[in-house]
Amino acid sequence: MALFRTIPDKVGRLWNEWNLRGAVLFSLFLQVLLIFLAPSRRRRKSRILRSVIWLAYLLADWVAVFAIGLISSNIGEGGNCDKLGVSKDLSAFWAPFLLLHLGGPDTITAFSLEDNELWLRHLLGLVIQLAAVVYVISRPIPNEFWIPTLLMLFAGAIKYAERTRALYLACSSNFKYNDHAPWRTFKEKDISSDLEVVKHGNTYFKLSKGLIIDGRPDPKMGYEIQQYFINRTCEDAFRVMEVELNCLYDILYTKIEVVHSKIGCIFSLLCSVLVAISFQQFVASHHTNRHKLIHGGGTDIVVTYTLLIGAVGLDFVSLLMLIFSDWTLVSELLEKNTITQQVRSIIFAIRKILIPILLMDKRWCQSVSQFNLISYCVAEKYSSWFNKVTGCFGLKEMRYIKTKPVGNELKEFIFTELKKKAVEHYETSKEIFSAKGNWTLKEYKTFLGDGYSSIAETVSEQVEYDESLLVWHIATELCYFKDGENGDDPNREYCKILSDYMLYLLAIQPTLVTNVAQVRFQETCRHAKMSIPLDMSDLRGHLLSKYGNLRGITRDRHSVLLGGRKLAKELLQLEDKKMMWEMMGIVWVELLCFGASHSKPSAHAQQLSNGGELITFIWLLMAHFAFVEGFPDNFRNERLQSVMIMRSEWITQKPDGIIIDEGKRPAGSFRRMMGQQHWKKHKGGSDAHKDRAPIQRQQNGVPQAGHGQGQGQHVQQGQGAPVPLPAPQVLRIQGQAYLALPALPQTQG
Repeated sequence: MALFRTIPDKVGRLWNEWNLRGAVLFSLFLQVLLIFLAPSRRRRKSRILRSVIWLAYLLADWVAVFAIGLISSNIGEGGNCDKLGVSKDLSAFWAPFLLLHLGGPDTITAFSLEDNELWLRHLLGLVIQLAAVVYVISRPIPNEFWIPTLLMLFAGAIKYAERTRALYLACSSNFKYNDHAPWRTFKEKDISSDLEVVKHGNTYFKLSKGLIIDGRPDPKMGYEIQQYFINRTCEDAFRVMEVELNCLYDILYTKIEVVHSKIGCIFSLLCSVLVAISFQQFVASHHTNRHKLIHGGGTDIVVTYTLLIGAVGLDFVSLLMLIFSDWTLVSELLEKNTITQQVRSIIFAIRKILIPILLMDKRWCQSVSQFNLISYCVAEKYSSWFNKVTGCFGLKEMRYIKTKPVGNELKEFIFTELKKKAVEHYETSKEIFSAKGNWTLKEYKTFLGDGYSSIAETVSEQVEYDESLLVWHIATELCYFKDGENGDDPNREYCKILSDYMLYLLAIQPTLVTNVAQVRFQETCRHAKMSIPLDMSDLRGHLLSKYGNLRGITRDRHSVLLGGRKLAKELLQLEDKKMMWEMMGIVWVELLCFGASHSKPSAHAQQLSNGGELITFIWLLMAHFAFVEGFPDNFRNERLQSVMIMRSEWITQKPDGIIIDEGKRPAGSFRRMMGQQHWKKHKGGSDAHKDRAPIQRQQNGVPQAGHGQGQGQHVQQGQGAPVPLPAPQVLRIQGQAYLALPALPQTQG
């Protein structure tokens, strides 16, 4: 029995001696962990990293509050801390450090979007913990370190207030359009430097903040944003969107909006000065009163200096991160004169050297997760007891997730298809928004021949989105397995990557694809497992086999497995496999776009703290191209129609002008392009300043005269005055040249 008494007594004495010291040091350790690890979650998709940050985020508040409670509950009437074994003056000096820790590092204020909605709880916590710390430091009076203690108290209050303010600004009710955002026009086609990327991305983020509120950009700037991205290359567009999403992450999950404001900068600087002066004052007081600090030996002094050095170090790191952030590079303060611009150039040059060293050269994970239904079902058919155990905790599917990098070729493929639709089919943007493959199949109707009806049925309006996605995933997997001869076809690889990625979203991240239920996915997995013969693990070959029997599956149109096999057989009957993979790739782009545009914006914002997702970039790109549900009709009718496209075979470039051959265009297309108002006879106008090259149009090879006028070019319409046209712009999409002409101003016919 003595043994059982001795061990608890030793543990109790150790706890009484180190509970406060350990708590304050552990609180400091958590702050160091968060300030360095938190920024990594925007560029890495790691469950381990996310778990560590989540644990540190929660423990940071709990440990600090616990330590404050220890100090306050153990201060007696005389201000003694004998039970804690810590000097009364030092324990009072430690309390403001814990308030500083409750303010958290600048790199993380919220772990998830829901934390921003709890800003009122943090405000109440600020009041309560501030009152507790004031009570603690007021008990041991007189205090040998009352000056550094008060200075640290003010610094801690500022830090905690910064965090509460950041949470308040990032909550959904306060996250609004920036009506006062400075509007800049970027007319150059190519972006020549990384600094320009940051400028453009920051500007368009401010103009697109409304996407998080209702999924729509600011209607006032929608047209300008659309034109900007139409005129960008794929690489430049993605780089700009990376900056946009990084800015969104900063606003939602860090203190950047608070510390980057003018008042915020003043308070941040004041906080740094208070911490530095407090350090200096403590050193001076320590040397003066060293003989009085014999209680607790030198351990408490070491702990105090550790807290001071940690506070100064954390503040210094936060200052460096702020200086080298994107927000500083685009600050208006650095654009006032030549000197400030040189300062910005120096900051940018140093940052360019540090980023690769600190492994911060990526703005997101640049990879997509892959989840294959057939591989998963085959593995689960012969799963071990370990899989069954992990399934109880919802981790079963995680073991089968793989990742693949997102190459520039895949980005180019997706961007080109979206850009083509934005430019060519601006009048039918609502139909494109709701298309989930049927739009592409219509364009390939001749190629599909007799199989068009059965193939188009898989993506019809009567078929739900998750069913279409599963059917095409199974068909793609079977076609990929069967058609090995076109292994070097890039479209074949695009289909495979997008297919497995979309199934990952459906199975693991359903909120990113229209918030669909997982019932059909689970039912399909059950059917697939039932269909695997006892002596065969190759479900792909069995499904394509002429005698493959799908046991236990009713033959109705809702059977996804049967639908996928039927679709695969229809596709494999097509003679031109290269064309087949091209069509399938575009169908997958439409399925990806449908899921991106019909999901909640908050789901995309949530993924920014988990490495980012490709579908989030597609969602943002579709918004920039105005493929957004519920966008104002006046924008579509007036703004989108201002871009008119003619194929290169319709135009002829000559030294004295441009010839538009209406005879090569479909009937009435020129009338639709010009608009009924401009097709009519016009009156008035002037023939002065004939110094521009004319635009002519010809009917069946017979030219009709047109001439330049004023500051633009003209098209001659009948016997009336020439219609002014601004200078055209040639666009190239998939090797096809297009001529873009801004719309004509409305005139009275």
